[in-house]
Amino acid sequence: MIEMGIPFMCKRLISVLLTLGLLLQILPAMAADDGADPLVYSELSSLIDVVLNYAKTQEPILVPENEADITEDGYAFQYTFGTLYMNHPQMDEDAALLSFVINSEITACHDTYIGEPVKDLLASFYSENEKLSGDYEHAVLYVFDSLPEYAAWAWVSRDGQRITSVQYSVHDQLEDGSYSDIGLMYNIESDTVDRIRLYGASASISLADVQATLALVERSARDRSYSAVASSYDGLTLTPFGESDLVFSGIDFLHTTPEEAVRLLGEPIEDTTMDDSDGSRMRRMDFGVCEIFFRTASNSTQPVIASVTVSSDTFEGPRSLRIGDDFSSVLTRFRFGEGEYADNREVLYGDLNSGNYGLSEYGDDASAVLRYHTVAQDGTSVLLMGVFHEMKLSELLILRDN
Repeated sequence: MIEMGIPFMCKRLISVLLTLGLLLQILPAMAADDGADPLVYSELSSLIDVVLNYAKTQEPILVPENEADITEDGYAFQYTFGTLYMNHPQMDEDAALLSFVINSEITACHDTYIGEPVKDLLASFYSENEKLSGDYEHAVLYVFDSLPEYAAWAWVSRDGQRITSVQYSVHDQLEDGSYSDIGLMYNIESDTVDRIRLYGASASISLADVQATLALVERSARDRSYSAVASSYDGLTLTPFGESDLVFSGIDFLHTTPEEAVRLLGEPIEDTTMDDSDGSRMRRMDFGVCEIFFRTASNSTQPVIASVTVSSDTFEGPRSLRIGDDFSSVLTRFRFGEGEYADNREVLYGDLNSGNYGLSEYGDDASAVLRYHTVAQDGTSVLLMGVFHEMKLSELLILRDN
């Protein structure tokens, strides 16, 4: 993480570039890659040679003292750039690499590196699933079954929109008839590569094991119930907040009734009703993951949602926003870059008088407020507001604004 010795958000340029992570451009330029190829066995072999040769030039920070110092991954030899896991407590002719973890300094296959944005990582390898369609926990990138010669696959592990790791696995037939079980695992933190792990350097499995693994991955690939929300650092390619965003986590903001909310979210932990002085009625239903206020006008018997407040990081709002999301992750899901910046306020798009606009306000204490406003076809005005502390989404509110 880059820390700058200047007041936070003092200028628009600094605030936007920092939050988008574009200062990564100051890192050394990486060699170009056409991004069209899957990971193959020879690339992993070359990477192993690079890491082992680099380790020979470095002094280890920590080494095993005896055979009792074995970990679940092997004997750990720690360096400033990462850790090598060997099958032997001494680096001698009997020692074989089992796996390693890179946390700095070394560039891995396809010029991937620590600190790389996950979108750039995914673009560095072949993929048949750019939208990351899958289920809530996985999205398969590709599966190749050319057995008995080889097989390969890759997938993303995620918690909804939050990618936690990207795995590329290779199963080549070895000389003894068994198969490699080697690959790369990229650990992702805040949409950035945090660690790179090569596993299975000395592992082999049977044909039946490979087939069982492929069957599991292929079953996952058939599920297309969940997809990544479109995002871009080019805000002019994105769409504004609109009526289609008012359906989220099964809730139709414009039309859901209290009975439908119970069917979707279960029984509320609190359910209270209040009569207003104008003859209308407000009903507050707290479902734990979110709180919904329904309003029944004095001249109507039909309750409508007045507001939804997200109170749990497990609940996904419009464009799958969740409590705890980074500011840049939220900003890059909506249109931005059209308007003016002045006095720590930035018009992201639209006209503030039009009813369809995006507005960002920045604080001097790593805080921000995003507001997105839209008018539905039936004339209903809706405001989506996100409040950020330390540039993490801490409050999310969807409000009927008329």
